[in-house]
Amino acid sequence: MKKINWNEWSKEAFEKASKEKKPILLDIHGVWCHWCHVMEHTSYSDQEVVEIINKDFIPVKVDTDKRPDINKRYNQGGWPSTVFLAPNGQIITGATYIPPDSLKDMMFKVIDAFNEMKLSEVTLEDKKLKIDTGVKLDNRIIEKIMENILDNFDFDYGGFGIQPKFPMPDAINLALRQYNKTKNKDFLIIARITLGNMKGIFDNIEGGFYRYSVTRQWNEPHYEKMLETNAGIIQNYLQGYEIMKKDEYKDIAIKSLDYIKNNLLNEEGGFYGSQDADEEYYPKSLEERKKHGKPFIDKNIYTDFSSMMISTYIQAYRILKDNFYKNLAIKSIKFLLDKNYDKKFGMFHFFDEKRKFLPGMLADNAYFIKALIDVFEITKDKTYMDTAEKLNKFVIDNFMDEDKCFFDKASNVDDIGFLRFRDKSIMENSIMAINLIKISKLINNKNKSNNEENKESLKIAENILKAFYSEYEKYSVHGAIYGLAVEEYLNAQSHLGYLV
Repeated sequence: MKKINWNEWSKEAFEKASKEKKPILLDIHGVWCHWCHVMEHTSYSDQEVVEIINKDFIPVKVDTDKRPDINKRYNQGGWPSTVFLAPNGQIITGATYIPPDSLKDMMFKVIDAFNEMKLSEVTLEDKKLKIDTGVKLDNRIIEKIMENILDNFDFDYGGFGIQPKFPMPDAINLALRQYNKTKNKDFLIIARITLGNMKGIFDNIEGGFYRYSVTRQWNEPHYEKMLETNAGIIQNYLQGYEIMKKDEYKDIAIKSLDYIKNNLLNEEGGFYGSQDADEEYYPKSLEERKKHGKPFIDKNIYTDFSSMMISTYIQAYRILKDNFYKNLAIKSIKFLLDKNYDKKFGMFHFFDEKRKFLPGMLADNAYFIKALIDVFEITKDKTYMDTAEKLNKFVIDNFMDEDKCFFDKASNVDDIGFLRFRDKSIMENSIMAINLIKISKLINNKNKSNNEENKESLKIAENILKAFYSEYEKYSVHGAIYGLAVEEYLNAQSHLGYLV
């Protein structure tokens, strides 16, 4: 049985495509992805498909978790992403899952289109944002975001939108924080209905949450378990327990933390990326699961995802007062400092036993800084704070543009195709704004003076928030993270006693 001669994403693969005058077939997949496995066992195992690909294309396979930079620029709306490229990296066409016969038809059309193309160098500019210096950062921004959240809220089943139903932890986080501040019961209802119904994607047997529900009612889970998904949802249930004192929320959080410990914890520290979707395994009883065998676990340790989970375990310690959670967070952050941190390159994106390193994206550095601050706040060990400040300076030096906002990746003129383009994400920029504000507050507490370092950190945070002011409404419910950053900024004004 013939197999596809897959290449890694590399200059060599693109040069080969150019030399042989062939289009590139880019497959972006996840090891946890059900439909990726389906495509592998159907379309990519069809012998006629295999023959066409090997003869007329340069096939390139990319793991979405290992290469989030490629996924961000070439994803076609889900996984798998099947993308046809010219040798210069330009997109010819693309789709998600494609059955064998449809894939054959598409490939013949791509070949015809490619032969008629006039190729030129892909020229893309880094994303620019317009900063309106006249913008006033105040509570009206948060009020508007909460209006968007309420407008999109499903009052029958919780969550947002109709179907499929994805968890949105930042929106629940903001709703609970705003309820604490305003006592607006609508905000509490958002959390209560969602946490009550989102149990439909909770694994009652082993704990942990599945990635999403196919249905509005949360009753048909898509079975992959993602580390970052669980990090956010567990924090929501911990928050819910802290505010509403419902033991059910605490029990779900504890069982999910146990799932992470039992299945996704690396012995030395840090957390594995995901557990595979398996439609035969998860509907079974515990005894039947034991006979079946556990679904595949991606044992790569991704800095951004692991950092999120470290912050979750710190929150679990704060609320549940169990030293085990604190000690596990400390062990994990020490592991990442040892394995994934470099003074020259900042955080690497992931660690595996083969030690294939990829320089980290903004997300890796931002979430790790947040985790360092979280650990420092409960340990008071200044090593973590010192490292957070150093890494913060590294991000400023390597990711920040002239407008004092952050690109998603450091500059690399040797990048291929769309990788030459650098984006600015509202998510990671908001996290960095929160980090800068917290660092400013901690420096102020240490030095007991409103020094220039404090003001500069707050100034950068302010610039970020003003830069995304004209865009945050475009993100609808996803703009909640921006609301959390604005909230942190406004709290800092009161704490520090001055405006930047």
